Amino acid sequence: MNRLNRYTEDEWHLIAGTPSLIGAAMAGAASSGMGTVKELMASVRSVIEGKQMYPENDVIQAIVDKSKSSEQAKESYTAYRDKTMQRIKDNKITNAVQVKELALGDLQQVIELLNKNEIESHIIEYKYWVLNIAQTVAEAAKEGGFLGFGGTRVSEEETNFLKELSQMLNVDVV
Repeated sequence: MNRLNRYTEDEWHLIAGTPSLIGAAMAGAASSGMGTVKELMASVRSVIEGKQMYPENDVIQAIVDKSKSSEQAKESYTAYRDKTMQRIKDNKITNAVQVKELALGDLQQVIELLNKNEIESHIIEYKYWVLNIAQTVAEAAKEGGFLGFGGTRVSEEETNFLKELSQMLNVDVV
């Protein structure tokens, strides 16, 4: 991922990492075993889809930018993972509720940063991209069923989290 020069390294880590953190928080909102794996994969897929969905948004393009080599991609991912894990450790996060709280706090900071540095259309696209990631994750697996039978596509906890995100971002769930 390429850091945009108008942000410090820490600001960029926050901006670039928050979409994935929101996806992880949604996946943990209603833990469902194998469904959680499907949801985490949906998170990765929907983050990457941002490149095609918002081709003119330089923030999203820089976040999803493909590295020049697999070695660079591995180094970038490892550095991001290590920094995020350190933040989780520093904040003594031990459960899904705390991940959600961290993700929402980070998202609030990101929106403030974007409001200072980006044009309105790019801010709105970032917001919709993050909400789309959360919604895609929520819809990726049924919750509360047994061996794929029964259950609901989006749990009550996931629905509530989507509503909370929508209100925070001031955009509608699509």
